[in-house]
Amino acid sequence: MLALAAFASLSLPGLARAENPKTPEIIATYFSNSLTKVVQFGSSKAWLAIDSVDGVIYRTGDRGRSWSEIKDIPRGLATYLHVHPFDDDTAFVLGEGTKHYVTHDRGQTWTQFTTPLPPISNGEKPLRFHAGRVDSILFSGERCVEDNRWWLPRLNCHEETFYTTEGFRHSNSRSLESLLGEGVPVRQCQWARLKTEFKEMPEQTIMCLVPPDGSDAGPARRSSRLVWEKRFDSTQSISNATGATSREEAASMPQRAPLYSQRHNLFDFGLRDGGNKSTGLRLAISQDYFATKRVVSFGGGDQTGGGVIGVNVVSRFIIAAVQHARSEETDLFVSLDGHTWAESRLPLPAGVSENAYTLLESTPHALLIDVVMSSGSYGTIFKSNSNGTYYTPSLAHAYRNKNGLVDVERVQGLEGVILANQVSNWDKFDWRHGWHFLNRPEIQTRISFDDGAHWSYLRAPTHGLDGKGYGCTEDGWRIGDCALHVHSVTSVHNPGFVYSTKASPGIIMAVGSVGKHLASWKDCDTFLSTDGGLTWKQVHKDAHLYEFVDSGSTLLLVNNEGPTDTAVYSVDRGETWHEVRLGERIHAYATINDNLGIDNGLMILGRVSDGNNKGKFVVLSVGFEGVWSRQCDFNPEDPKENDDIEKWVLRADKNSECVMGHKAIHFRRRAAAQCYMDATRVSLPVSEDCPCEEKDYECDYNYALDPSTGKCVLVGPEVIPRGQCQREGDRFMASPGYRLIPGDTCDYERGKQLDRPVDKACPRAIDAPSGGVVTHSLTTFRHSIVIDPFVNSTHYLLHSSNGDVFLSKDEGISWERVDLSNVVDSNDRALAVVKHGYVASRAFVYMVSGVMVVTDDFGVTWRRMDKLPAPVNGLAITPIFSFHPDRPDWMLYMGGTECPKCHTEVYLTKDGGRVWNKVTTHAEKCLFAHANRFVSLPEDAVLCSVWKYKSGKKGYQDIVREEAPPENLLQLL
Repeated sequence: MLALAAFASLSLPGLARAENPKTPEIIATYFSNSLTKVVQFGSSKAWLAIDSVDGVIYRTGDRGRSWSEIKDIPRGLATYLHVHPFDDDTAFVLGEGTKHYVTHDRGQTWTQFTTPLPPISNGEKPLRFHAGRVDSILFSGERCVEDNRWWLPRLNCHEETFYTTEGFRHSNSRSLESLLGEGVPVRQCQWARLKTEFKEMPEQTIMCLVPPDGSDAGPARRSSRLVWEKRFDSTQSISNATGATSREEAASMPQRAPLYSQRHNLFDFGLRDGGNKSTGLRLAISQDYFATKRVVSFGGGDQTGGGVIGVNVVSRFIIAAVQHARSEETDLFVSLDGHTWAESRLPLPAGVSENAYTLLESTPHALLIDVVMSSGSYGTIFKSNSNGTYYTPSLAHAYRNKNGLVDVERVQGLEGVILANQVSNWDKFDWRHGWHFLNRPEIQTRISFDDGAHWSYLRAPTHGLDGKGYGCTEDGWRIGDCALHVHSVTSVHNPGFVYSTKASPGIIMAVGSVGKHLASWKDCDTFLSTDGGLTWKQVHKDAHLYEFVDSGSTLLLVNNEGPTDTAVYSVDRGETWHEVRLGERIHAYATINDNLGIDNGLMILGRVSDGNNKGKFVVLSVGFEGVWSRQCDFNPEDPKENDDIEKWVLRADKNSECVMGHKAIHFRRRAAAQCYMDATRVSLPVSEDCPCEEKDYECDYNYALDPSTGKCVLVGPEVIPRGQCQREGDRFMASPGYRLIPGDTCDYERGKQLDRPVDKACPRAIDAPSGGVVTHSLTTFRHSIVIDPFVNSTHYLLHSSNGDVFLSKDEGISWERVDLSNVVDSNDRALAVVKHGYVASRAFVYMVSGVMVVTDDFGVTWRRMDKLPAPVNGLAITPIFSFHPDRPDWMLYMGGTECPKCHTEVYLTKDGGRVWNKVTTHAEKCLFAHANRFVSLPEDAVLCSVWKYKSGKKGYQDIVREEAPPENLLQLL
């Protein structure tokens, strides 16, 4: 860290109205390296920062005006920096080893403590905090053993968890107790009271993923890396950091996580490109630190070799993802109390299954989940009912990048307002195929004012700063051909909330472009909305970092496209702008303010571009305390409209003040008021309920909006209440197709009641089997199941985990077991069911014996194919079969040799499986060129990604997939 310097600021003449505000104070502090994470203690002026290159912690007590190195912590030790999410005075600095430090006075003094193991290095949080007991903390460490059996030495590691109820206030590890015992592997341990909203379980409850009783860690619970591999990538820059969901989340993420408070998706479950394999883990819950435990049973899926792959607490919901034992499909289970669990019901299109979930930021009223389906690499956002069990589609083709981050962001301070990006050319672009440079995603932005129930495009401004009109029409806006599209969580260049803060209601800023789809960052401009996203205006050319100061009374912009020595700010909500000189020409890479946006200053982080300090990193503290001499007449406890303060009401359109069933009245500083807010808390809106209207409802489960009529129509089977429709002639109370939007507070008695159940005749009476009444739940079957509907048919195939195959000819109302004894041995069992990608009536069943049977009439009759040329590959590489779009009998088969020390073998048939020819070996993926639109290549051309080396130790594909030597590259053949 180098000396401090103060710089004056200038106002642009003629821009301000009435009285020019006083110029802000700017103080610079120089550092040798980039600060890779900056965190705040509550809403105080005290902040901490980490230099991950030198392993140094810095502290400021005056919001960046002055910084000092923490001398209590040895240089080079600091790897992780965490602020306690529920104790504004406490923070932790963790090292790579077993020596760490804690402060309980906002960084003024530090105490050393030790742990039995070093922190986990798999990207998960080493510290988990209790929302109600600040000294109750879980610590996850990593136990590693060197393995010299490989051609390069490896470390085999597994996770163990410890707990303390003393907040690491002692200097040794005696305050830490092992949760399950020394050497016992465990995953994702966390308090049930992880969130303040969740209060349905005893305070001491802990949830963990554990191996089945009597088993060891197992390969799925171990990680392996080369001995010389770095344990931590602690030098990642802020602009590339991702992963946390709030200041609290950022505080407890590893240093690979965001610099400050990156707002991204909450949790990711499932399989992407082979990322998560079947774990065999069980969800165990304990109220006595695992002296005793209760293992949750989710049915067949977690009892036959599949297992739980993730668990998390979101608002008042506990979510668990359970993977099928014999497929890549995952099921989602939800609980409100940790005792009663229900499988989430998602109305998926025919022929697809879910194989990955991303939990999005949700309210206590409903869950938002992005689901990646087997038919595509982009997700569909689904929204749940009030208990998280039944879902309806919210937004199709939601954009997610290759890391699984979904472009969805809630607007802070405004209930129900969400911005999301979706891919308009989804049918031409697919990350999975790898050759994504052929078609770039075309991104369009949608906005919802009712928590995802309905979406529209952003209205483009009528004209730009140059006065030229954009030429957008009403029709162009409605279909997205001429609208405003903005960058979101996958591409923003600034940490923190993307668009707004809680203390500045209705004021939103974004970087974007007007047209048919979003332009690249460097080709975008900066836009502002002051009415919650209903209308927008361009406020500056080029892409800028932006920040909200003093409850939105001051807005600041700094150019992010290249070096700059100025910033601009507005004190009248973007009507006029003032220029301030920074004192250095810098490339700004972050602006940081408190998470609520109530502070009257901010920090700009950058790197000096020229001059005496060229190459140094700088933190500029920008203070707006003296801009106005008078404080606004405002009491956040009892807000009132006056000469300084205005009432503002959120609108979803110009004709109604009712959003989410009520009129939300916010209080904020008038744009022209010449005063500062200096609030100590966020003022909550005042609500007035409105009579229920049609817009307060959304389509119920298995209903969808008919664009031609604007009404919700049935698109799937009726949900029949448990115990009803048992006899011929029975009737039941059915859904009318509508449900009140979860969280909507409209006055039901004074308005439309579209969700009243209607009396209907039962579609078919079915005698209840001995196991219980017929319902729509999977408990009807004794084993876990995978259902594969035939496209454009009422016929469904069902594969049970015990190897049985069932057929339904009436969309799942009744099932009969498929008898394959006339084509295979009666003791043979089905291992996998594969539907033909291009022939709707054809499906294959792969048997344990290696025999393949096929149907060409939607499962009615079956014939035996010749035996496959090799066993299915043991590397879990999918798809096992790839099909030609124009030649139904042409197939590729991904077989393999016996593992370990194995590799894949790819075969081609052109006659439906009678004759197979080997194409290549050591492939990761193969497909027909015409299946991926390489139509200029020959009809029988096959594209494969293949490892370079195929012999010796370098040819063991199961080994090189874990850690390939640099010279062993994947090649496209």
